Amino acid sequence: MARPDRAVCCRPSCAVAPRRGSPTTRPMPPDTGGTHHALIIEDNRDLGRLFSDLLNVLGCTADVVSSAQAGIEQALLNPPDVVFCDLRLPGDSDGFDVARSLRADARTRHACLIAVTGVDTAWIRSTALEAGFDDVLGKPVKFAQVQAVLAALQNRPAHADTTVMRKPLDGTAAPCWTTER
Repeated sequence: MARPDRAVCCRPSCAVAPRRGSPTTRPMPPDTGGTHHALIIEDNRDLGRLFSDLLNVLGCTADVVSSAQAGIEQALLNPPDVVFCDLRLPGDSDGFDVARSLRADARTRHACLIAVTGVDTAWIRSTALEAGFDDVLGKPVKFAQVQAVLAALQNRPAHADTTVMRKPLDGTAAPCWTTER
């Protein structure tokens, strides 16, 4: 049972809050070189909120939608720097359709597109890359993977028509960006 001078925190980043009146130190979010705008397309609303909270901690703004169609509409309305998109979505469209649609539109073709999936197989990965995703992250997504995506945004060409991540975000190498026409 928690003591009266302690509060239990339900965020996964901490177990117990410090005592009242005691100084607190929190790690500063990594410097990603500026605020990025992210779009999260995730049909599990709790996961979408958690992902949004993680991106907020890392200094990003984030919109969360729960379907492919809503994701495409939101991206065209407010073009994001990065899109984290679940591959299995309810309705007639899936994450692959989202990638193809966003790559086909001049307003969104520059965005970094990251597929997020609970089924990370070689076939899923190759199909996602062919559809236009820059990389595929398996669930559960790791904090370091999200940091790597945001850090990679700093190195991409400013006015590239299409940017493609050439190295995987598995923590073994920093991604690099090239321009393709």
